[in-house]
Amino acid sequence: MITNKEIAEQKLSETAFAALLRGFGATRLLDVGASHGLFASVIRHLGYTGMIYSVEPQPDCRRRMTRSGLGDLRWIVLPSQGAGAEDSVMTLNVSENSVSSSFLAPHANHLQTEPTVRTVGTRQAYVSATRSLLQPNVTAAIDALKVDTQGYELNVMKGLGSSFGGLKIILTELSSIPCYEGGPSLEDVDDYIVNQMGFARVSLTPAYVDEASGVIQQYDGVYVRRDLLEKALEILANRDAAPLAEANRGLGQDGGAGQGLAAVVVSLPGKAPKRPDAQDRDFGQSWLESCGKSWGSYSPRVLSVSEAQSILPGVKWRKVSQKPAIRDIFATLAQAPPGGEGFVLLTNADILLGPQLRDLLPQMDPNVLYYCSRLDVRINARDPRVLEPDGVYHIGYDAFFLPQELISRIHRRGLIPGEFRIGEPWWDYVVPIAALLAGYPTKKFLAEPHPILHMSHVITSRGRLEENAEILVDWLRSLLKLPASPMTGMLAEFIEGYDSIEGDHRSKLRGLGASVIPGLT
Repeated sequence: MITNKEIAEQKLSETAFAALLRGFGATRLLDVGASHGLFASVIRHLGYTGMIYSVEPQPDCRRRMTRSGLGDLRWIVLPSQGAGAEDSVMTLNVSENSVSSSFLAPHANHLQTEPTVRTVGTRQAYVSATRSLLQPNVTAAIDALKVDTQGYELNVMKGLGSSFGGLKIILTELSSIPCYEGGPSLEDVDDYIVNQMGFARVSLTPAYVDEASGVIQQYDGVYVRRDLLEKALEILANRDAAPLAEANRGLGQDGGAGQGLAAVVVSLPGKAPKRPDAQDRDFGQSWLESCGKSWGSYSPRVLSVSEAQSILPGVKWRKVSQKPAIRDIFATLAQAPPGGEGFVLLTNADILLGPQLRDLLPQMDPNVLYYCSRLDVRINARDPRVLEPDGVYHIGYDAFFLPQELISRIHRRGLIPGEFRIGEPWWDYVVPIAALLAGYPTKKFLAEPHPILHMSHVITSRGRLEENAEILVDWLRSLLKLPASPMTGMLAEFIEGYDSIEGDHRSKLRGLGASVIPGLT
């Protein structure tokens, strides 16, 4: 008799699924019921290098996946939400072991064999119709689907609608006996996928066994679109020879973002800021010039939206009367789009783009907002041509890779409050929150070697630190009053966390920057 340990070690369904991903050249995988991200990690280990979009309603699981996936540009964790037939708000039964949490109550059959599936709490969770999890153009390009939702699989399938026209491969959990109250049987899900969706089952392997009785309670089923059945059987028969190169082709017809950027947008000061080293030698002008050269190496379009005329050659100037608000920068870009292909990079004016960025850009999904913290560097005391790392600035963000359509959407919907100005406290948290409100997934990433460099200096002023923090908190409280959405749970968790911080006003501010907001974004 097979044991659950052997099932976990053999990874039969994952291996078959990975072989089909390679054989069909799949590049976009929707992972519904991602839990802590184990499946994404396994499928990466098995050679899949395309996009993974993970969906999971438990906020702590989302945070764990976000942390573990910092170095994987093609693993996108969506806001905490479930997937189902229609948009709704449902009660999630949180299990003792976390991975068995479900919108359905555990059945006595399952509780008897695995007591840790018992419900230890409940929480309200937003459920999106599967077809509305992603932008329509991304949904149409999804070619692989994995579903593991503890009895809710059929609802996920019914939520697909006609939007997933490119879907080729499905991996789903199936229950041979009732495991969750009201959940569909293996036959129900199999019949829907085969007869309603037009797929054929090519693999059925044990997923969970009652080791006391030997009864296999759950299976993993792998399906392919019926017109691809002959090729699928050939792939599985020769799975060890499936060409790995197929998985490395890029992101399909719409491609990656390309080797460059559509534009780089900054707000230059009227003169170079001082950047003294340990011997009080000022490198401010030379650092700024190096920053300008690095921008130009990635895009012919470099724009400064600022009060003062550009002090760097090759940088176009868009004049404003005062330090520009983030909302005004988005308006400028929306009204006069830079054109071309690729992201618009919005960054601080003292950021140097390292050569490593050139390797990262082709890995980025053009339908995702990417952002990252900077690496502070300092001048070597003995050789001023050498830069030494001085640590990553983890509590702030300095580079935003903006899809051009997202810029227009944020501007049209007025999603950014007018009080936040570039370079002032908290502006860098507003941008990813606005992207999520606009329905775009976001990706916070960390790369080695680090591509975003900033010369260390003493911060002499933190103007509007408290004022902007209060505006930010009030703004997020106001968003909770809007109709329920995938952002609702994250916003509620933020407000709850912020309100629970003990101490005076400054203690709350420290909590805001050090833990609560990074957890939100």
